[in-house]
Amino acid sequence: MPGYSIRALQADDVEVVLQFELVHKSFFEQSIEARPDEFYQPAAVQQHIADF
Repeated sequence: MPGYSIRALQADDVEVVLQFELVHKSFFEQSIEARPDEFYQPAAVQQHIADF
């Protein structure tokens, strides 16, 4: 059985994070303010990870 691990986001996680955000966008927007459309670009996600 595979295990799970938790680690901090890394610079090469951009595509995975972007896809996760896009797939779950409508769910998140039910509870929090919508992110601007500009967020859903690789460069913006990269900056978000760097800020994190």
